[in-house]
Amino acid sequence: MKKVPAVAEVRVSLKDGLTLLDLKPGNSTTLAALRQVIKNNGFVSKEATVVARGAAVGDDVFVVSGTNERLELSGPAQRKGEDWTLVVRPPKKSATLTFLPQKPDSSLGRPVTATIPCS
Repeated sequence: MKKVPAVAEVRVSLKDGLTLLDLKPGNSTTLAALRQVIKNNGFVSKEATVVARGAAVGDDVFVVSGTNERLELSGPAQRKGEDWTLVVRPPKKSATLTFLPQKPDSSLGRPVTATIPCS
């Protein structure tokens, strides 16, 4: 995580299974990008507590200023001045399925792959 340009400081608690990230002011990284780094390093990203600026859209979505990333919330966002504290749902699991044409002379002529979110 230290190699991510937006990250100012990383603190890890192996006991609690937590990674705490302090991001540089004015960064434009997304939670999705950070979660991808976590996944690429062999770890699983779970629910995240985030402090961000942006706008709550109802009780279950928050749009981050600057990146317009839409975060799915586990509960309502709490405003503190210009900042919001959010609890963001873990990434949705997905399954990749490959569909084979039923006939060799099918108009598709090749397998079709789809990634389908699972709840």
